[in-house]
Amino acid sequence: RLVAHVVGKRLGYKETQHDPLAVTLASGDVAIVEDELLALENLVKQRQNGVPLARVLGWKEFYGLPFYVSAGTLVPRPDSETLVDTTLAHIGESTGPLRILDLGTGSGCLLLSVLANAPRCSGVGVDVQLDCVRTARRNASELGLAKRAAFSVSSWDCADSINTSFAGKCDIILANPPYILPRERSELPLPVLKHDPPVALFSRDDAGLAEYARVFAVAQKMLARGGVCFVEMHPYNVDRIIHAASLRCLSVHEVKPDLA
Repeated sequence: RLVAHVVGKRLGYKETQHDPLAVTLASGDVAIVEDELLALENLVKQRQNGVPLARVLGWKEFYGLPFYVSAGTLVPRPDSETLVDTTLAHIGESTGPLRILDLGTGSGCLLLSVLANAPRCSGVGVDVQLDCVRTARRNASELGLAKRAAFSVSSWDCADSINTSFAGKCDIILANPPYILPRERSELPLPVLKHDPPVALFSRDDAGLAEYARVFAVAQKMLARGGVCFVEMHPYNVDRIIHAASLRCLSVHEVKPDLA
């Protein structure tokens, strides 16, 4: 894959839209020139030093789609595809177009995966980091979804700012908030600790509820009548998260396990 990543650029292949092996198969025997060899050696060294493949390549497949990642974004996880499945199942039961708000959008993988499979829907993704918003916009453009997906810099604590960006109520809220407890840091794989942004991993409080409280506060204000909020939860904190939702007059209809 690293060889295809390097050689494919010269051959005009867009790696995120082609199987990397197809680069060499379609082109026959391809010689690696000196500059490419140096680039390949650099990539190999990065992998030997524990840099995740997605960070080396600059993209990761999620829900069958390619997503560019940047220093400020998490690498999309297969576990989160369950959130997309559940959202699409809900959309399939509706009769009209729905508006989606994605809190902490990162690479935009959740919102864009939903929109790619729900052509009647549109949405807005917000993130506090400009780097994430730029990456999400790039992914929307590459996937041909820029007309139905907008992204803006906004804090979840400022619902008024989100409302300005969204211009009205939404039917669905998506969120995969940072929920890992600070005391669980030592349990994470070293590549995650070294290369994923801590702000996207760890809860701001020891109970792991701070980000959920913010999500539910926005949901209480922004959801239209009959609207639904889909969130990824810490597996050992479900009861307390459900209680936090109830404090905002939100009722939990279903809890589904993901792939983890």
